[in-house]
Amino acid sequence: MVNKLKNELVDELSLTDTLKSVSDNMCSDTDKFCIDFDMFPSFCLKECGVCQNEPATVDSLFLNIPKNHTLFIEFKDLKTVNEPKEWLTTEKLQQIYLKVHESFHMLSKYMVKKSLATYDDFYHHKKSVFIVYDTQGDKKRDFHNHFKGKVNRFNYLVENIQVINCDNFKQFIIKENLC
Repeated sequence: MVNKLKNELVDELSLTDTLKSVSDNMCSDTDKFCIDFDMFPSFCLKECGVCQNEPATVDSLFLNIPKNHTLFIEFKDLKTVNEPKEWLTTEKLQQIYLKVHESFHMLSKYMVKKSLATYDDFYHHKKSVFIVYDTQGDKKRDFHNHFKGKVNRFNYLVENIQVINCDNFKQFIIKENLC
């Protein structure tokens, strides 16, 4: 499945960009490119008729080709926020949930429409969700703990859910050799 995603999103549609760009300058670059998933909905709407109006999606995808694993990444810049409870409201959580669900739905529908996979193929391959955040240095633990307790709602859909700060995420990308 991940090879099909790479062939379509990277090779055919050229939806790659730098980590710095997809994170809106939140993370520094690595030598790896990632899939700029924010570009995907407008492509689907304009070129393929997969969706009728542009859905909200996660910011990017990373592919772990050897492990046949897709990582859906949402970036959150929280440097100006003092307390996690102030920022992470029910409304903000619902926006994150919606982005993940619409990303899964839109990508699966696209893959089926292009005859590249079945819905079963898509939903049964390994997927993970990463919430990558940047905060004031002394607030990292507070945000991590508060976020982690709120996003476990995706357990039934994904292999793994991670809440991780930018620095650790960059190290993870390099260690896992993601593209």
